[in-house]
Amino acid sequence: MLRRHHRSNLPVRSSARSVRGAAAFVVVLLALGLSVAGPAVGQTMEQQYEVSLRGVSDSSLQGQLEEFSKLFAEQGKPPATLAALRRRAKNDVERLNEVLRSQGYYAGSVDFDIDDSVQPVEVTVVVEPGPVYTLKDYSIENVGADPLGDPIRVTYEDLGLQRDAPAKSSAILGAERVVIDQLAELGRPLAEVADRKVVVDHGDRTVSADLKIDAGPRALFGATDIVGLENVDERFVVRRIAWKAGTPYDEREVTETRRRLSETGLFTAIRVNHADTVDQNGLLNMTITVTESPHRTLGSGVSYSTSEGPGAKVYWQHRNLLGEGERLKVSAGGTLIRYGLTVSGSKPDFFARNQSLLLDFKIEQEDTDAFVSQTVEASGAIKRQIGEHYAVTAGLTASQSIIEESGEDEDFTLVGVPLTLQRDTTDSVLNPTHGARTVLSATPYLQYLGSSLSFTILQFTQAGYLPLFDGDLVLAGWGRAGIVVGQQAADLPADKRFYAGGGGSIRGYGFQLVGPLDSANNPEGGRSVYEVGTEVRYKITDSIGAVAFFEGGNVYTDLAPDFGQESFLWSTGVGARYYTAIGPLRVDIAFPLDRRNGIDDAFQIYIGLGQAF
Repeated sequence: MLRRHHRSNLPVRSSARSVRGAAAFVVVLLALGLSVAGPAVGQTMEQQYEVSLRGVSDSSLQGQLEEFSKLFAEQGKPPATLAALRRRAKNDVERLNEVLRSQGYYAGSVDFDIDDSVQPVEVTVVVEPGPVYTLKDYSIENVGADPLGDPIRVTYEDLGLQRDAPAKSSAILGAERVVIDQLAELGRPLAEVADRKVVVDHGDRTVSADLKIDAGPRALFGATDIVGLENVDERFVVRRIAWKAGTPYDEREVTETRRRLSETGLFTAIRVNHADTVDQNGLLNMTITVTESPHRTLGSGVSYSTSEGPGAKVYWQHRNLLGEGERLKVSAGGTLIRYGLTVSGSKPDFFARNQSLLLDFKIEQEDTDAFVSQTVEASGAIKRQIGEHYAVTAGLTASQSIIEESGEDEDFTLVGVPLTLQRDTTDSVLNPTHGARTVLSATPYLQYLGSSLSFTILQFTQAGYLPLFDGDLVLAGWGRAGIVVGQQAADLPADKRFYAGGGGSIRGYGFQLVGPLDSANNPEGGRSVYEVGTEVRYKITDSIGAVAFFEGGNVYTDLAPDFGQESFLWSTGVGARYYTAIGPLRVDIAFPLDRRNGIDDAFQIYIGLGQAF
């Protein structure tokens, strides 16, 4: 049995050796195969290439061609094979021909050449723009069943077109939108393009366009549904609807409604849509769909300046306290020289839709070189918005202060009537790039109302912004003039006098150090202030910017400036900006050009959120 067992195992051991040999052979083959195919398995093959465009002498046209070319746009994402590169180039041909037509080149041609004998592969896009074709005629015809009672009154200028000017296809298509938009303003929101015929005459190199539209039926505003409200009262939204049910449809009123809702800050999304058809009475139902934004905010901020030191602020805000856009904000913060607590609130639609009630309460401590004060102040005002850009405010303010100046304490009770007229056409609070902002204010403090003194503070501030080079460069300027009438400077409460110097004023000089100084070089303040400044802002990238500025001004004990005794003090400086979603982060360094020995430092640094003005 042992022999039989031994003999039966001989073939088994022989078979195992064969299997091990075969396995080794396979491993060797796999290793050889992997070594040969290693780059293909371990790496992603890419067809690197360089691309150039020739045949175009117009730099603007060349820029547009390169902008719309996939060869240029996706050069950093090379295709896997040469065949894929050829497909990318072929797809560019029609795309670039469309660009040529959009600029009036209807006889142009686009081709490409690929040289794969070099690495990286060289791709040459060859463009022959040809002559510019001009616009010969543009006609509009209504082919709808409902005839137009009022003709479509549009000029070539309204359409963005001009006869005998380059027949840009982009402008011809854009003119259709103008016609449809005007019909929507004339009560026909269902108008649509029925047909478009563009004739290119290669003989005289002209283009004619014939637009046929179906104006659709006349429509009246119907019922309005409001969708998406959670915490905002529907009545608050209804008061912001510009149209009235039963009146002729006007797209401008739809746009105004959207603007009114947007400026409340209560919604992250707003859509205003109409039904697809009118009912038997010609009514077109409307739907307003909104998405509410979070109504509560907890935030903080930090700042720094050489003269005031580090600063910090924390705040809590509710933007819909009672359901109709009422706001309540509590903030606390300060710097090394002043700090305090502020509670402010507002009630929109106060007896009128464009009118708000403003309430403020403030406790503040100031410890400056000019004075030390503790102030409690309360105020109320009504602000009336007039149109889109104007606002007037009138109110009542009362404050109680203890002010220490030159080692002596004095109590002041002030009751005033602040009046303000404001015009604002800027596009942003923290980063304006165009428009202007004007504020004229007068605050009389009257003894018969309970004030310790009677006097009036008058101020005028102006800022303007001019964009250049597509907004990459902004020229900004500002000015401030203020006077106090009714009291001499020495008789005024120290915190009601004018001061200048520091952030928000003339950068480069210490806080409040521009103006009259006492024997210890402490600020005394004055009855008038005059300041001007200009700033050049250049946006290097989408997130990085640089500025250079020049500012000057002074404070005077009399109402009019005395240039013979005290001329303006000037400063200059540069800064950097980092643009964020909430506004630019600002870092400025400023240098006093009229530096005074023992008073002014060689430079001042300012860090904060938002532009300087």
